[in-house]
Amino acid sequence: TVDVGLRFSGEAIGRKLTARLGITNLFDERYWASIMPSNVAGDSTTSGSSAFLGEPRTFKASVSMDF
Repeated sequence: TVDVGLRFSGEAIGRKLTARLGITNLFDERYWASIMPSNVAGDSTTSGSSAFLGEPRTFKASVSMDF
């Protein structure tokens, strides 16, 4: 997957300001984030395994200011 991000640093009302914008999985690909056996030893003769889909395209934004 492709992740991108931007960061802006500046000042507002005399204080340091940082703004961030990020996009994970930019092209909204479907993928397996994790596939693992049913137990720690890796023995799959007991019950089944576990599998987790990865996150879809996700937008994240934040703003922080020093006081």
